[in-house]
Amino acid sequence: MKNKFTTLQKISLPLLFALTIGAAPFICAHGTPAHAADQLGDPAPTGSTFQQLTPDWEKTIRKPQYGVDAEISTYANGRVYYKLKEQIAAAEVTSGKTKWTVPVTMAAPPVADTTALYVINKQNLLYKLDQKTGKVLWKSTIPHPGTKKKPVPVNVLVQGNLIITSDSHTLSAFDRVSGKLKWQDSKTSNAGYRVEQSSDTIILAMPDRPNWQRGNPFYAYDSRTGRLLWKTAARYNKAITVQDGYVYSQKYKTEETPGYTVNIDKIDLQTGKVVQTFGYLIDKEAWSGWGASVDYYDGDFYVIRTISYEDRQWGLFRIPLGTLSGSKPAASYSFYTPIYQVNFSGNVLAVALMDENVYFLNRQNGQQLGVSIFESNFFNTTLDAETHFLIQTAGKISAVRIPEIPLDDKKSKK
Repeated sequence: MKNKFTTLQKISLPLLFALTIGAAPFICAHGTPAHAADQLGDPAPTGSTFQQLTPDWEKTIRKPQYGVDAEISTYANGRVYYKLKEQIAAAEVTSGKTKWTVPVTMAAPPVADTTALYVINKQNLLYKLDQKTGKVLWKSTIPHPGTKKKPVPVNVLVQGNLIITSDSHTLSAFDRVSGKLKWQDSKTSNAGYRVEQSSDTIILAMPDRPNWQRGNPFYAYDSRTGRLLWKTAARYNKAITVQDGYVYSQKYKTEETPGYTVNIDKIDLQTGKVVQTFGYLIDKEAWSGWGASVDYYDGDFYVIRTISYEDRQWGLFRIPLGTLSGSKPAASYSFYTPIYQVNFSGNVLAVALMDENVYFLNRQNGQQLGVSIFESNFFNTTLDAETHFLIQTAGKISAVRIPEIPLDDKKSKK
């Protein structure tokens, strides 16, 4: 999954270290819709009951150190593409064997289509590389007329026949085949841009500033012309998903805002109008000092929320798309250490925790499938690569084979 999330914006590093030392996480999973939230704090087995899953292969790609740097950036068609010093490297997911390296300094996570890889370097050049060979098919300069300060690349998006790039100054669209610049916008936001989502004809972007400070509005552009179609008055944390002509977005909420823990607006992509708001009170006792983070996968919203800091209880909640406001989650998972990020592959849920472990669960019923233990709790990226989860810690890539779902619960308990 390309998207990742965390609720740890207000934890200091010393506090994180204190939380992770000697932590014995438990997982309590409940899948009964009517009572899932009420049962969140029930006793549960410890991590020692999990089958330990060791990586099929590992690569050290830089000197291990604390901090986040997205060396793992993209999985596509059996290969992972990652940053290796001042190069981009491609490796087979099943074996870890390096297939090629190219001297392009990756400045933002690249994106892929069926045959090519698109990446921005530190000099604001956009490259199209052949996935099989690494050959440069074209490169284009991202122009920044009248800009004195060097722009900082943010991200890239494949949208139909276009490649959309965003940076601290401009939003630009290039022809996917030729690399020719089609249009630019550099006037709407003085904070630059971050591309969020797209439909067939509309591109959504946000100002590139920390949305936890005060949230950000959405800007919607016609992908063919670059014309600004609308801007939201309300502020949002993120665009969660685009479905059937609507964008579902996590509405920005301050600690003082009364009401539900999570508010999700359903916005018409053509008009920018909110047609429905969904509010979910994850847990009435949840500590008000912690924000919630929402992601989407295969028909469900997944919400990370701190339940009780004092009791060391962090929760992950599954809410089906379109569930009525006020409804309880369909499933909940509880942990004794902060959740760093969550990813999905089919019916397998991978949860990276601040105790240096990644737990694998059956996302339909919470059944325990396994755990992988790492030397660092700085999980920079976790990617679904069809056969493996690609897990990056501080300076290392590990490929953990996705555990199989047992045929039935009886077999899984043997």
